[in-house]
Amino acid sequence: TTGPMCLEICSNYNPCKNWAECKQPEAGKNTYSCECGVRQSGKYCENQAPATCPAGWWGKIECGPCNCQSDKGFEESCNKENGTCNCKSLHYLPVNSDTCFPCDCYKLGSKDVTCNPVTGQCSCYDGVIGRRCDMCDSIFAAVSKTKQKVNDTAYQEVVTCVVFYEECPRNHAGGIWWDQVLFGQEAQQDCPDGATEC
Repeated sequence: TTGPMCLEICSNYNPCKNWAECKQPEAGKNTYSCECGVRQSGKYCENQAPATCPAGWWGKIECGPCNCQSDKGFEESCNKENGTCNCKSLHYLPVNSDTCFPCDCYKLGSKDVTCNPVTGQCSCYDGVIGRRCDMCDSIFAAVSKTKQKVNDTAYQEVVTCVVFYEECPRNHAGGIWWDQVLFGQEAQQDCPDGATEC
């Protein structure tokens, strides 16, 4: 900063990186210095340590809130790199949706409780259909557990669709599981908890 053509470097050109503060040379000295932030190092503060954000926050340099809506099925924490919200465990997020929905796999017809993270399709046993694995191809069949002969002395339990010839099979309709009844008999079921009318 001496001589007629020299300009003060900090005032006219800040060589410090990562928004570090440039300090003018002290009296009698010709060199400036960069005052680095907490996670910065190097002569020009060019090295930036990644941020360690608390739970529910994300960011590399600065931390910001995740803003994930748990009432829409999202976890409260998010991806620490990009802030993306993730569905809660055993939930799925359809394409173009802002809400995660429970897998709600039908215990008897599903191989496990997890589902496809986009479609929500549960893993069904052979012959069982439906997103939740709670239906059969035939309206006269129901998802059932039966014994299948393995050899002359052994049987194994299998889950499959069984046709009922004298009864209406157990069925899920209108948000209610209807019990199996004889043909012609009226089915009655209690309203689900919290419902005022069925």
